[in-house]
Amino acid sequence: MNDQIVSFLSKWIHLLAVIGTAGLIVFARMVMVPSLRQSDEEASSQLAVKIYRRFGILLGILWVILILSGISNLAIFWPSTPKTYHIILMVKIGLAAIMFIISMLITHPAPAFDRFRKNREGWLTVLVLLIVAVVGLSAYLNSLH
Repeated sequence: MNDQIVSFLSKWIHLLAVIGTAGLIVFARMVMVPSLRQSDEEASSQLAVKIYRRFGILLGILWVILILSGISNLAIFWPSTPKTYHIILMVKIGLAAIMFIISMLITHPAPAFDRFRKNREGWLTVLVLLIVAVVGLSAYLNSLH
């Protein structure tokens, strides 16, 4: 396959995964969690469990796609980018790793993570702020090449 096609597809898949991940997190923070919190506790508890389960599965799938496409992009573009790009990219990857860890802590059903799920709204706020930072770094990186 042509290198330009592979490069395009890798960027496109990565961007779609970023949009999906960011959109899902913002939706959860701004709509899903507040709505579930305001509804009747007993009636919504089973519904909430089902919603959070599906949310966690979808978020996990998006993170897998994001990580795999990110590794692909790294392999494609790393050799042709300057040192400044590499430094900023490592900061971006570090922030994304923190986002991944927080995402897993608030969605994984293991009892050990109960304390993180109890403050899901707060952690989602942190994730939204990290999204803003990562997208800003991405825009700056895009301007470098």
